[in-house]
Amino acid sequence: MSDSDPSVRSAALQALAENWPDQATRDLLAQRAVQDDGEEARSTALQALAKNWADQTIRDLLTKRAVQDDDWRPRRAALQALSKNWRDQTTRDLLAERAVQDGDEDARIAALQALAENWPDQATRVLLGQRAVQDEDEYARCAALQALANKWPDLTTRNLLAQCAGLEHNVDIRREVLWVLVEEWPGSDTRDLLVQLAVHGDSDAARHDVLQALAERWPDQTVRDLLAQRAVQDDSAVVRSAALWALVENWPDD
Repeated sequence: MSDSDPSVRSAALQALAENWPDQATRDLLAQRAVQDDGEEARSTALQALAKNWADQTIRDLLTKRAVQDDDWRPRRAALQALSKNWRDQTTRDLLAERAVQDGDEDARIAALQALAENWPDQATRVLLGQRAVQDEDEYARCAALQALANKWPDLTTRNLLAQCAGLEHNVDIRREVLWVLVEEWPGSDTRDLLVQLAVHGDSDAARHDVLQALAERWPDQTVRDLLAQRAVQDDSAVVRSAALWALVENWPDD
């Protein structure tokens, strides 16, 4: 393990685990999972240990690295390995803790996704709903919303998505949420919900994106009338312009 490139050390560890899964390899992997100065190599070591030696000693090591490693990649690898190999209450409790307390959004996302996949019950749903609103990172909020839409595609989730679409400041996340809304709930109730958001939404950018989503998904008379109204009455010039362009694109002859 003397190569200065961590990706080379990672490849060597993986090759050892695949071809010589003996005690010497296990001992080396356990050492590199903690001591290697490259996060890629530490992650590889943890994954190989969980795959080849899923016993209590390895579980204890994974649990420690899921919390103590300085980098999010090994922490994420440890969480994923635990959720795959030990689907019990202890793992669930750790995932629920890391979904809130981990300092990096990628590790929090991994914890949320593992909970939704392995424990899709009411307690997980409540946690996802909380993180969809409270997480400080927009991508973690989006991951929580996506998990809710996948596992609980009901009206409660739809209404939460609409609420978050109106509050989300990140344009890419907001548009992703709107896309999920119109794809998963394409009925008139969703359209009516978005119509209200297009008029009463606090964010100019959100109203702009909602109008575009309405025009693309429901180019009917109700949406046409709404666009004509917002093209004149909205307080934001950006929103008025978007409404005008949507009218021109969808009803060019009028």
